[in-house]
Amino acid sequence: MASQIRDMVNPALERKGMTQEELAEKIGRSQALISRFISGVPIADATARAIAQVLDLDADELIQQVQRDKLERRMKKIKSQYIPVLGEYEIESLISEKKPLDVGHVNVLNEIPLLDFYDQDPNKAERYIVPTGVELDTNKSFALKVKGKGMTDDKIDEGDIIIVDPKAKIKHNDRVLAVRNGQQEIRRYQKAGDTVLLQSNTVPEVPIIILSQNETTKVIGRVVFLHKIF
Repeated sequence: MASQIRDMVNPALERKGMTQEELAEKIGRSQALISRFISGVPIADATARAIAQVLDLDADELIQQVQRDKLERRMKKIKSQYIPVLGEYEIESLISEKKPLDVGHVNVLNEIPLLDFYDQDPNKAERYIVPTGVELDTNKSFALKVKGKGMTDDKIDEGDIIIVDPKAKIKHNDRVLAVRNGQQEIRRYQKAGDTVLLQSNTVPEVPIIILSQNETTKVIGRVVFLHKIF
C-alpha cells in the first residue's frame, strides 16, 4: 500500500539527507516517477531495486511490497468485473472486509475432458486470478469459457467465464456444472425431499433431470463466480 512504501522510502531519504530530485538523478529517472512511487503508483522491479541500492534498503523487501501493490491494484480491477451468482448471504460473506487478502489462481479450460478434468498439465493452461475473498479449492477448481446454449441461463451468456469448485458444498437452487451424455450444461440444483433435480431453461428437450435416475449425468461442481465478458 502507499503508506508502506512511503514509510520505507521517506525515512531512508532523510537518513541520506537526499531529496526526491537527487534520488531521481542518482538512478537516472524523473523526480515525478519518484513522487508517484512514494504516493503508491507501482514501478518496475529494476527501478525499485535501484532505489533500494541508493537508499541502503532491503531490495527484496521493497520489491515484494511493489509486487503486492501491483497485485492489489490488479485484483481491484478484476474483482470489479465479476458478478456473483450466489445467494444473498454468500454475497455478503464474499464482500466482507474482514477476510484477509488471499490470492490464488485456477486453470482456464476450453472444455472438460470426460475423465479427470483437473489432471491436465497446469503449465499448458491459461491461469486465471481468483478474486480475494472467494473461498475455493484452488487445486481442484477451474475456470471455464462458456460455449453452447446449454451452458447459458438468465445470468450466464456465451463468452463469459465461470469458476467452478468441485469441492464446494451445493445447496438448493445453486448453479452447478453438469455433464450429460458428454455435454456440458449449467443447471439449477434443486432438492425435493430426498430427490435431487437438475433444472435448465435452455435445454428444452431435457428441462429436468432426476439425478438418481440418470446415470449418464454427473455433477462436476458448483459455479462460485461469473466473469461477464462484454
